[in-house]
Amino acid sequence: MGGIDIVTELIEENEFDEMMPKECLKLPVKEAFAEFVKEHQVIVFHNEDEAELKRIVDKLSELQVEYTKVNLAIKKDFGELLVAQYPDFPTLPTLFVEEKMIGTVEQINEADLQSQIPTKFIKETLEQRLTKLINLHPVMLFMKGNPSEPQCGFSKRLVGILEKYVGSVIPSYGHFDIFSDDEIREGLKKFKNWPTYP
Repeated sequence: MGGIDIVTELIEENEFDEMMPKECLKLPVKEAFAEFVKEHQVIVFHNEDEAELKRIVDKLSELQVEYTKVNLAIKKDFGELLVAQYPDFPTLPTLFVEEKMIGTVEQINEADLQSQIPTKFIKETLEQRLTKLINLHPVMLFMKGNPSEPQCGFSKRLVGILEKYVGSVIPSYGHFDIFSDDEIREGLKKFKNWPTYP
């Protein structure tokens, strides 16, 4: 940009802000807050009360929800904005999901919390993922590779057998390449007590 004399002149003539990229400028609180809640879809606004914060954070962690914490004792401008925007702004901690205030830890019981958080924010457990995969089709093949490109002789033989019976004995079958997901590959061995693939 230039030396201190040029920067000083730009500031004095109110031209400095025009030259700065938008992302370098401090946004007005309302804009900054709007961008923040768009970027962070599940937010816990809290103060210094660790016991209350722990209650809501434990519930979110139990559901495996990814969330962001904002301490309003530090981010005071957000706190002032919340009080101004929501005249009935409750006590802290308070949960926001997708730009909407859900409530405080006292207002939300666990069942309500789970129903108010979209599933896209809840990370499934390995057991849930495995159950869902196993139940995708009546016949589900966990194999090395895929039916058009099996990665081992046993997978190729099993695909050949299944293809022979599709339409007559079985309506169809699903498949999952165990090389595509290490967690599924290792987890399924324990989940179904079967150590090898296919």
